[in-house]
Amino acid sequence: SVMALFKYQENLKNQDTRMEALNDIKQQLTSARGSDIAEYANSIKIPLLFECLENDENEEQVDLACDILTICMDNLTLGETLTRYPDALEKSLSHKHDIVRQMSLKEILRAAEINTNYFHDMSRRNLVAKIVDCVGHNNLSVAHVAVNILCLILMPWLTNSQILSSLQNVMSRGEIQRFRVYEILTQLAIKSKENFNKIEKTSLLSKLLSELELQDELVQLNVIELLTQLALSDQGFNYLESKGVFNHFALQVENLDKSSLSPLILPGLLKFFGRIAHARPSAMLTQYKNILLRIFDIVLNSYDETLLLVSLDTIGYLGATKEGKLALNNNNDSMTRFLRKLGTYIQNGSTEIRLRSLDCLKHLVEIDPSDTTNEIQTITENWFNLLCEKPVDFIFGICRKPFPDVKLAALSILKAIACQLWGADLIVNNPGIIEYLLDRRTETFKEGKQAKFDIIFALNQIPDLDLDLRQRLQLYIAEGPFYVEALTEIAIEGE
Repeated sequence: SVMALFKYQENLKNQDTRMEALNDIKQQLTSARGSDIAEYANSIKIPLLFECLENDENEEQVDLACDILTICMDNLTLGETLTRYPDALEKSLSHKHDIVRQMSLKEILRAAEINTNYFHDMSRRNLVAKIVDCVGHNNLSVAHVAVNILCLILMPWLTNSQILSSLQNVMSRGEIQRFRVYEILTQLAIKSKENFNKIEKTSLLSKLLSELELQDELVQLNVIELLTQLALSDQGFNYLESKGVFNHFALQVENLDKSSLSPLILPGLLKFFGRIAHARPSAMLTQYKNILLRIFDIVLNSYDETLLLVSLDTIGYLGATKEGKLALNNNNDSMTRFLRKLGTYIQNGSTEIRLRSLDCLKHLVEIDPSDTTNEIQTITENWFNLLCEKPVDFIFGICRKPFPDVKLAALSILKAIACQLWGADLIVNNPGIIEYLLDRRTETFKEGKQAKFDIIFALNQIPDLDLDLRQRLQLYIAEGPFYVEALTEIAIEGE
């Protein structure tokens, strides 16, 4: 009861009875139900619990007080702790025990997710500075929550000299801390042009670019990852272009044979171009066409497996959109050679190469329903037919292999072409495939059954189907993907 809690709280004030009182309060809170918890939480004197944190020699006491505070704060109105006990929360941010910092940061994050205005007041400067300091903390859990808070509240403080010097202080502690700050700035910069311009004025973005000059490969990889995120926004793309970053990367990729580009960095650069070309295919493929030629070259001449896999992913990623398909189609000779090679990888590659090749093919022949035009269907049909002599039989053969992941990848290609008239025709006019699709005994796992159902559902959309086939498809659809036939039927069929 609330009276009992009152008694326990009296015992909190006395060092000798404090541990017992904390245990009793926790017991009361954890055994309470629904609205009672909120009532208890509101009747507990929170400052007394914060006082229990001050004896940082007694770790058990600190842990208990933290548990109780967490339950209480979860049950107060959102953000209430921060408005009622700002000093106590702020003080907890420099506590010796990580668990206390974490508890306070989580509460501050909850408040920031609801309303960032609280943090924009100049009087909160020390609080913000302490949160920045936590970004540099060795404990990843503490740092991670602090990063999330700053991604919400830091913008107005970027012109404040105290906060800027706190950020620089964190960055000076080491590479990991430096990149946490870059991560926050990148997240903020991609949100809006205004944010971007403010961040650029701090000169921290040019500091990020200068990291590319370091000889440390892991640092370079981290920079490339952040620049990829940055380049996906208009303001980031324009900035990187104006600073010559694309040209710098393009030269590194083009001079692959001459330069000492490490096997670690090259896949990162290929992914960088792939993701940006996915977002702006025509711009990238006209300005940086040599990159595409280099990627084709890697696939055609089977460089090492890591590069090959990234190149397959990149072309698949590029060809996933309508604009990407049109842009790739302008490289007709390269695409012809590429698709023939893709066919051989699907046939003879290692398991990983086969899977990634099938995935690449799926992206190339799959069309978003809102993008379906005759021109695009002509491209996908042409590409599919370049794969090998009888491509639909070839893919069907893979569907019948006993390896679930390879089989699923092949089924997803049949689904992609079943949604287009030319592909549906190929399937419908192939009795072997139709019988296989309608035979419920071929798939033993859920994903396979669903994949077959999706293909049948797509085929049923074709306007002029043979009536008997239409009825068989519709019965299958009506029974659903996971229907199990009665055993007697199966026995009779087998006779």
